[in-house]
Amino acid sequence: MEEKERDLERIEQYLNDQLSAEERTAVEHRLSEDKDFLALKEDFVALKEGIEQAGRNALRHTMDSWEKDLGNPLEEPQGEQRSLGPSLIMRWAAVFLVGVVSVVSWYFGANQSHKRLYNNYFEVYANVVLPNTRSNETLTKEEQAFLAYDNEDYKRAVQLFNQILEAEQKEYVLFYSAQAHMVLNEHAEAIEHLQDVLRRQGLLVSQARWYLALCYLHTKETEKAKEQLKVLAEGDSSYSERANELLQEM
Repeated sequence: MEEKERDLERIEQYLNDQLSAEERTAVEHRLSEDKDFLALKEDFVALKEGIEQAGRNALRHTMDSWEKDLGNPLEEPQGEQRSLGPSLIMRWAAVFLVGVVSVVSWYFGANQSHKRLYNNYFEVYANVVLPNTRSNETLTKEEQAFLAYDNEDYKRAVQLFNQILEAEQKEYVLFYSAQAHMVLNEHAEAIEHLQDVLRRQGLLVSQARWYLALCYLHTKETEKAKEQLKVLAEGDSSYSERANELLQEM
């Protein structure tokens, strides 16, 4: 279910033009190769339009399709077909509309709840490692990366952080690279970096655990988010109170 929810969210972002060029290309490639993903996208569009139009057009199309493809349940043994009676059509229509409303209401309600909480609690972590005090011509690779980070050029920051990580897996570089990925809506990459920070048990454990919980909240992996938040809430870090508050809201 969590994988399907993530697919639905990515489809919604694609339809709302909320993806980067690379992400949009990836979605379009998957739509051309994955029939199940394409069917999910088509179902999503149909359900959304059905709600916006009170289900009238979607119902009419679906009733016609059912009558054509399924035939009449009261079909004569010799194969003679009759059209569905109006009362039967209305009963099927009612069942379909209730199902549409329930599914779409559940999805959009849950989706908005996760997004609202994430947006309320996510705040990008300030650069406290390498404040820029020199001219650009004399900056090291790390200083360039953090300058891009400070200037909110997160794509450039990620590129430079990746170059640094290829040479050495530094804890604070992993952490700040995760921050940049989160801002860019690349939470799978952020999760990978934050999990690596946690495994190191260094100075950024509490910070990494908090942002990992937020990543799981964004990807709607609720139980994983709660697991991380409970550890923080039971501890004595600066995140304990916020973790407890977020747990109560979830």
